[in-house]
Amino acid sequence: VESSMISRTTAYNDIEGGDFKSMGACDQDLNGKFHFGTVFSSHSPNWVIIMLGTHDLKVRIRNIASQQKPLSLNFMKEEENSEGESSSESEEDKSYPVTADRIAENCAYLGLKARQMFEGHCHEGRLNIVLVAPPRIRLTEISRKFGFDEESVAISKELPKAFEKVCRKYNFLFAYRKLSMSSSVDGIHLTAKGSRKLADTIWEAMSPALPRATRKPERFKPVQLSK
Repeated sequence: VESSMISRTTAYNDIEGGDFKSMGACDQDLNGKFHFGTVFSSHSPNWVIIMLGTHDLKVRIRNIASQQKPLSLNFMKEEENSEGESSSESEEDKSYPVTADRIAENCAYLGLKARQMFEGHCHEGRLNIVLVAPPRIRLTEISRKFGFDEESVAISKELPKAFEKVCRKYNFLFAYRKLSMSSSVDGIHLTAKGSRKLADTIWEAMSPALPRATRKPERFKPVQLSK
């Protein structure tokens, strides 16, 4: 069940309501962490594919994130200790920059949350989690208007290694394919051809955890690109 949302961040409110402002929208509407639990519980899946992080690269989102402590991946302990905590004046003055590692860890947080929720309900089978590293972005006139800058590009280049690292650490499946964004109109969104290639890559990442009979269904045909 697809549950994508344009302009969604990993864990941050967007005070501007995303790239295309909607009447009546709230700051938290595009916050992936805020909505994940409800989305997961609504469908009780055996597979979760998470591809987030691109919109964390926007200047305004980086500024918002820099004022928030990084998520604790030991969120069980975090929840137990959250009540009664107070921040010292020096802690409030700290800045927490957005890095590729931080973005990857935010996605890992969602994956670990899914595991916790899966184990806490009457689910059958096994939960498989795939983290997909977003493609590198390209600066264009449109992407600059969306809020991306040179630092956004630099961080995006580091995402694949960061995502692969958390996947190894937490035993998630990892999907990434280096895709050219030269034909993308805005330098952010994949073309139809690029989306098909990414879909093939995700399927390949899923294959080891699939029953042998379904690893290569007839409908799965790798995209052949003309040279």
